[in-house]
Amino acid sequence: MTEQNKELTVVIKSYPESNGKKNWTAMFKRKEPFKGLVGTSGGITIARGEYWNRVAFEAERAKFLLGERDTEPYILDYGNDIQTPEEWKGEVHAFTVK
Repeated sequence: MTEQNKELTVVIKSYPESNGKKNWTAMFKRKEPFKGLVGTSGGITIARGEYWNRVAFEAERAKFLLGERDTEPYILDYGNDIQTPEEWKGEVHAFTVK
């Protein structure tokens, strides 16, 4: 790979709020650590929110775009308001893109 062409991945992190709740943030980040503001802050934000499933849907769409998953996420699989990954039951209606 050249200096301009680094591999990206998608991560979801939680950040605490002052009221004791969590906010979830999905980010693009390089697979290899690097110096600089974007590297230090963890990445570039794709989505953020109080509900994990809403952020996870956008993160999975980004993973599909990067080629990290073979199927496009189905929005209705992410329809319930789920606040933590532990509540997640998995995809139900995922379809294969041809």
